[in-house]
Amino acid sequence: MAKPDTIGNKIAPAEWPDGTVAARYGFLHALYQEVLYERIPTGRRQRLHQRIGERQEATYDKRVREIAAELAAKVVAQPIALRRWIHDRLSPPRNRLR
Repeated sequence: MAKPDTIGNKIAPAEWPDGTVAARYGFLHALYQEVLYERIPTGRRQRLHQRIGERQEATYDKRVREIAAELAAKVVAQPIALRRWIHDRLSPPRNRLR
């Protein structure tokens, strides 16, 4: 496997609304990211996406719509139940069926 500095590098950290500073990493080529992502077992990937999404949702609270596209991207390849969970949290109350 290639050395970490040959496949990507750290990029400017992101600051979340609650003051959390999140480290970020950029890949030099999308193929590196894809290969590494595919090496993560499916169940673990799903749990990671869910945990990240829940953390972002809690952090952004009433401003969650600002990251709606990012949250949606995390669940595109996830089970329907997880997609429904995200949708329920992003839908305005008047559009919810429950």
